[in-house]
Amino acid sequence: MSRWISAGLVLAGLVLATPRAEASNPPASPDQIQALVRQLGSASFADREHATRELTRLGIATREALSAVVNDRDAELRIRARSILAAVSESDFRDRLAAFSADYDGSHKQTLPGWEKFAAAFGGSHQARQLFVEMQQAEPALLEAYARGPKETSAVLDERCRELLDQFMHVSSRDSLLTVGTLSALLLAGSSEGVDIDEQLGVQLYTWMIYQPTFTKNAKSGMWSGMMKKLLGLWIVKDSAPSATVQNLIFAASYELKPEGLTLAGKILANDAGTPQLRQFALLTIGRFGAKEHLATVERHLNDVTNCGAIQVPNPPRQVDVQVRDVALGVLIHLTEQQPRDYGAVSVQSSPQSFFQVPALGFPDAAQREAGLKRWAQWRAEHAEP
Repeated sequence: MSRWISAGLVLAGLVLATPRAEASNPPASPDQIQALVRQLGSASFADREHATRELTRLGIATREALSAVVNDRDAELRIRARSILAAVSESDFRDRLAAFSADYDGSHKQTLPGWEKFAAAFGGSHQARQLFVEMQQAEPALLEAYARGPKETSAVLDERCRELLDQFMHVSSRDSLLTVGTLSALLLAGSSEGVDIDEQLGVQLYTWMIYQPTFTKNAKSGMWSGMMKKLLGLWIVKDSAPSATVQNLIFAASYELKPEGLTLAGKILANDAGTPQLRQFALLTIGRFGAKEHLATVERHLNDVTNCGAIQVPNPPRQVDVQVRDVALGVLIHLTEQQPRDYGAVSVQSSPQSFFQVPALGFPDAAQREAGLKRWAQWRAEHAEP
């Protein structure tokens, strides 16, 4: 019994002693901190060691004073300041990250760089907080830049992307480089308003990332699925590099990103942008997600005679080109719930990525194409809105 009483008294003594200890060691004043920083360059080794210990103990309160001398001409002062600054910053970040993660429902108002902007778009749920913790653990510098604004984000993002591409070239297992935190942070930063990203990086790195198991696994299922899809949606709408846009339309179809897919397809078709293949995929995206209100957008391309594919016709054996207008007509037939066979089209086959298999939308010959287009004009006239 006496042991339990003694233990209780010791614990009580520790609790009671804490305020007295704090009172005897009040926070250092700015002048005291400045004096310790100057002491880092002292001629006395003992003084330098004392200052190092004290500044490390004082922690993040020393950041401003240490930051002011990280480029000092005194090498001893400069090296020690950088070392202490790195240590106290890392310790402070770990403490803040732990506090943020433990703030399960946000009731304690814990925050981290970039959290307010992220929460405004993705909500403040526990799942959102935990994904943000993953992002902070993986890419703290990028998220700090993200919190400061697009100019800083662009610079840090460019450097980080180039670093990743270089690492990919020299490792055998690339999956280890691409955590869910890194992938989410890069998508968030890259899709942010005003952030510029090199076209080659967008095509090479981002397209590759989205095809990796890290993304597909978390986007298809799990507690972060909705947020991962939303991050992808923000990226595909923001990314305007022509060479990446076909992939972005495929991503929209693969992950059922209806609003984003329609937005991107509408931009492409409104400007007659890109290659025939790009317009073809844009039309098919509208076929997948659109409705009758999109008829006018698609009809504009019934005069597009550029080739986007080919089919082999068996009797007599020959190759027939598939034109963009063939795809447009196939989409119009679908949106109006008609039958392709009534228009003379080849038997239509579905595709999980592009809605229809493009070769199946071709016509055996020019005469049948003209007949199909004429039939559409007649149907449209009969169903014109008053």
